[in-house]
Order: sequence, then structure tokens, then C-alpha cells
Amino acid sequence: MEFLPVDFWQVLASLAVGAVLVAVWVAVLTFKRTASQNEAWTTINILVQAAEQMLTEYAGDKKLDWVLTQIAERFPKLDKTLVRSMIEAAVLRIKTGAKEEG
Repeated sequence: MEFLPVDFWQVLASLAVGAVLVAVWVAVLTFKRTASQNEAWTTINILVQAAEQMLTEYAGDKKLDWVLTQIAERFPKLDKTLVRSMIEAAVLRIKTGAKEEG
């Protein structure tokens, strides 16, 4: 005695396979986005340190412009407000690290 037709189970199996594929696709996209954000954070830290080291004779605005230009070339789709916040966080890290050491 069957309670549900065979077609129902086939449809249910197809939906389950589809759900698994969607879950894998979302996981891959999330991983790629996270990896890109980590790469951007690392790059911003390096560029801020480079600006502090190489552009010592220039004011902060000139250093900021240089870092913003470098980031825009490498990560053109990154939100400008987010980039600015990340730069400020990197500068703060350098300054507080320098105070702790010195």
C-alpha cells in the first residue's frame, strides 16, 4: 500500500538535489567574497605602510590620495566609503602600534 505516488518522490529528490546545488553555489560565492575582502584589507595595510615610509615629506592628504589611487586600480568595485574606513583603521593601527613600541 503506497501512501504517496512515485512521482512525488522523484520531485522531492529533484528539489533536494537543487537545494544542495544552491547551497554549494552560495558557499562558493561567500568564500570568494571573503577572500577578496581579506585580500583588500591586507593590500590596504601594506599600501598605508608604504605611503608612511615612502611619502614622509608629504602631508597626510597626499598619502591618502596615493593610497586611494592604488586601491582603485587594484579593487575598482570596492565601495569607496568602505575603502576610506579601512585606510583610517590601518593608519590607526600604525599609530597605536608605534605608541606601544616607543
